[in-house]
Amino acid sequence: SASMMHFFNNKIGKGPFVRVDMGPSRLVLDTNFAGNFNSEWGFGALVGGGVGIPITSGTRITINANYTVRRVEGENLKILGVTIGGLF
Repeated sequence: SASMMHFFNNKIGKGPFVRVDMGPSRLVLDTNFAGNFNSEWGFGALVGGGVGIPITSGTRITINANYTVRRVEGENLKILGVTIGGLF
């Protein structure tokens, strides 16, 4: 997907930011008891925001709250998530 993060100060990875992702989406389910499922391709989008915390000169920890919508095979899958990640 295409992804964009915008930090609201002059240093990437420090302080509050917003994030937008858009692109192709596909659902894949792999289980031991119900078999496997692969959907057709669809479209997905993510909108969120968070804060970046500098750890070293080139490493950041990010804390995000994101809302994702994926439209695959005529169905909408909506997810609200909170994540902790790294920005290098």
